[in-house]
Amino acid sequence: MKYLILAFSLLTLAAGAQTNLDANAFEAKMKDNTQLLDVRTPSEFERGYLPGAKNVDWKNPETFKTAAASLDKNKPVLVYCYSGGRSATAADYLVKQGFKEVYNLEGGYLKWTSANKKVAAPALTPPPTAKNVLEASLKEHAVVLVDFYADWCGPCKKQAPILEKLKKEWAGKVAVLKIDTDKDPEIPRRYQIDEIPTLLLFKNGKLVNRLVGYREERNLRQEVESVW
Repeated sequence: MKYLILAFSLLTLAAGAQTNLDANAFEAKMKDNTQLLDVRTPSEFERGYLPGAKNVDWKNPETFKTAAASLDKNKPVLVYCYSGGRSATAADYLVKQGFKEVYNLEGGYLKWTSANKKVAAPALTPPPTAKNVLEASLKEHAVVLVDFYADWCGPCKKQAPILEKLKKEWAGKVAVLKIDTDKDPEIPRRYQIDEIPTLLLFKNGKLVNRLVGYREERNLRQEVESVW
């Protein structure tokens, strides 16, 4: 009977098994020649991940299967998710696919960060600033109309639908930009914007007109089309 139990145990080890590791043991294992999988969603991954991890979303079965097929079954695989549930299921799948060593981070990314372990984050491209957008538009377009506004400004809200209408009508002729004076104060200071709405009209990169206050469609159309 003892020989049967021993034989069964050896077969189980040969077939592979999932092992749960705490943050410290998981970190130590990462130093070996392992394959590290983050099975969370891409949006979760973008907020931070374990150094060297490859993002393979367990909730996307086809993507996960394809990624798993490209892994080396003879090398250890480390998996983790946010709290350990998804990665445990993913680890079980990998074991059934014939992977020899599969390690799951017990408690997941949550436990990892609470233990103050090292994390990484993708290099995200910062969104363009109002200054960048304006400078690019002045170089690219002959005529540029810039609307300086604020969300709380009543006349600005009244002006908005007129600008949207004309923006569509003037497509290819006039670039219409909107700059929130609360969010991007640098440009308003540069052009001494002290009232809103204020519309600045540029021709070939030079300021040619300053329209302060709400403008009716007819008046605004005349002012802009006069510089074409």
